Amino acid sequence: MLISEDPIDTYTIFQLKMDLPQRMENKEQLHFDAKSLWHKKDVNPNFYNTGFQFLKVSRDHFVVIEQLLDDFGFRD
Repeated sequence: MLISEDPIDTYTIFQLKMDLPQRMENKEQLHFDAKSLWHKKDVNPNFYNTGFQFLKVSRDHFVVIEQLLDDFGFRD
């Protein structure tokens, strides 16, 4: 999920870059494609939340993403 000041169009493919909080799996950044699937107002009315689907994630990127979700993700 991405938080932004403006709504992001759904069903759009974006080329994204994520700066990692620390070097992980010998990487400082991830470059990937993702498709926006939904957006809604955040609990803070000045922002929007947008959900994305990662596209064609390499095994190395997958390992990093899993670690980020474990370290920083919100769970219900």
